[in-house]
Amino acid sequence: NRLYDFQHSDGGWGWWKDGESDHFMSAYVLWGMTLAYYADVDLKFDVAKRAADYLNKELVEEESNFDQQAWMLHALTVFQASVKNTKPSEFQLKAFNNIWENREKLNAYTRALLALSAHHLGQRDKAMVLVRNLEDGVKRDNTPDVSVIDRGAEKSNEAVIGTAHWGEDGIYYRWSDGGVEATSFVLRALLTIDPQNKLIEPVTNWLVKNRRGAQWSNTRDTAITILALNDYLKTSGELKPELDYELLVNGKVVATKKLSGEDALAAPSQFPIDRKMIVDGANEIRIRRRSGNGALYFAAQATFFSLENPIPAAGNEIFARRDYYKLISKPTLLKGFV
Repeated sequence: NRLYDFQHSDGGWGWWKDGESDHFMSAYVLWGMTLAYYADVDLKFDVAKRAADYLNKELVEEESNFDQQAWMLHALTVFQASVKNTKPSEFQLKAFNNIWENREKLNAYTRALLALSAHHLGQRDKAMVLVRNLEDGVKRDNTPDVSVIDRGAEKSNEAVIGTAHWGEDGIYYRWSDGGVEATSFVLRALLTIDPQNKLIEPVTNWLVKNRRGAQWSNTRDTAITILALNDYLKTSGELKPELDYELLVNGKVVATKKLSGEDALAAPSQFPIDRKMIVDGANEIRIRRRSGNGALYFAAQATFFSLENPIPAAGNEIFARRDYYKLISKPTLLKGFV
């Protein structure tokens, strides 16, 4: 109801209730409403239709902004796919062709959006071309269990699954350059267009490894990643695991557990480790499968305190100088002052 109330008279939404409609926010809301519709949420169709009409007319305004136009087109084609017996508008086809002709200028996020739009528009061959483009630009790490600081310190375990991702790893300036969102949308594109793609498993592994506790860097990253992982779960069969495993710390069994389909969406098991089992220096935590099949995700958390003397704060030749100025107004020929 809040979204219905915030819709503007032109069919769009802004960053607040009053003010002008915003292309990005309007597409964001329409996409969200379509996802809600697919989840069997009651949706006022006329509200979504007005939003789609608004975005259709506004597509041409973003012809030189490929990120924005691809975001709008993606929302429109996802909505269009939910409406039976409808064809893409002339505006959508023109926007698709515009972005397609400039695909060499796209980053991974926008390319994934265009690939999904191509799929919804029935452009199978072009969708596969974009998937191959994404494969060419992937960032792979086949030894994620080895330190990037001291690579000679240890050898990678052959059983470890590599990772794959797209986007920037650190600071980024364009909204479409963020690594988590870009990788999530690429995963959605791969699962939709090429569900047997060899990158799906390492991409999923990268997303899982880049959590910050129970979430990703922000609420939007977290929501979009969950959508992508939900798509993955639909095709991977991981919601029906049947396996037994045991947890060992420094060679001693701490716990054994059986995991079945009933446990797949339950709260994760937690195994606190008695501090008496921890030794000075290196400690080994091993999770061993005893029987069965299925994926097992895990995380380890440690808290500690240090006994060494803290290093006192120190400075060297640091000086601060302040200059103060008094502003005096001067009359001008136009009877004003500067």
